[in-house]
Amino acid sequence: TTYPCFECTPPGPARGLRPEHARGFDGGLGWTSPGGRLSARLTGFDLTIRDEINYALPEGYVNIDRARTTGVEAELDAALAWGFSLKASYTYAHARDGTGAPLLRVPANAGSVELDWTHGRAEAALVVRSRSAAQDVYGVIRPFTVANLSGAWKLNDHVQLTARAENLADVRYQQAFG
Repeated sequence: TTYPCFECTPPGPARGLRPEHARGFDGGLGWTSPGGRLSARLTGFDLTIRDEINYALPEGYVNIDRARTTGVEAELDAALAWGFSLKASYTYAHARDGTGAPLLRVPANAGSVELDWTHGRAEAALVVRSRSAAQDVYGVIRPFTVANLSGAWKLNDHVQLTARAENLADVRYQQAFG
C-alpha cells in the first residue's frame, strides 16, 4: 500500500459534482430496570443516499450513484457498587454502494466498553474502543483495539485537575474521519 505524502494537495472537487439526497429511518426499543440501575437500548437503522459524495483516487471527490447502510446498535448502562458504572455499546453496519462494494471508511463492527468510578472529589474512567477493518482509498484501515485511562480531582466547584493516558498498550492504529 502506498500512502501519499502529507505535503501533497489532494485533487479538488470534480466538475459536475451533484448534491447528495438521503432517505433513512431508525427505530429502537429501550428498557430501564425498576430503580434505574440498568438500562438497555437496541436501535435499527437504514440509510439510502443517492449521489453520495466520496473521495476516490485519482479523481478526487466523486458521486456514488447509490449507497445504502443498514445496521443495528446495542447499548447497555449499569450502575454497579462502590461508585462504579459500566457502559457498553456495539454497532454493526452493512454499508455498500450500488455495485455491492463496501463503502469506504465504514467498519462493519465497532464497539466500546467504559468503566467509570466516582468517589467524592475523585473520578476515573477506563475506556476500551475497538473497530474492525474498513476499506479506504489508500488500502485497508486495519482493525484496532485501544484503551484510554483518565482521572480527575475536583479542587472546588469551578476547578478540576485532569490527567489522561491514551493508547495504554501503545497500539499502532489509524482512524479515518469523513
